Amino acid sequence: MDDKNDTFTVTGNWENAPVFSSGGDITYTISTESSNNITFGDTTIDLTGYKDDTININTNPPVDFEDCLPSFEKIQDMCAEYPGLEKAFDNFKIAYKMVHQDWVGKRKKK
Repeated sequence: MDDKNDTFTVTGNWENAPVFSSGGDITYTISTESSNNITFGDTTIDLTGYKDDTININTNPPVDFEDCLPSFEKIQDMCAEYPGLEKAFDNFKIAYKMVHQDWVGKRKKK
């Protein structure tokens, strides 16, 4: 390969994608100048023998309340089916609004 920067475009349906908070950007460095490997974070893929093949990279799906928050749409769907969850979620929203108002007020004082 020649010594140049390649651009990769990722497409897909992101409409119902979960929300992640990683504390910063996730950067993937792909270098093929002197290697047949591609490294994504801690994972290295050996490209020896690949020509025009499709390479699929599968990751573990995020776990709600461990890796991310569930989507608002998912919570609404569950509340429609479980009235107890709907009541608990309404109480959470009220508590959140009160705490948020107090938190914003404290931030303004600083």
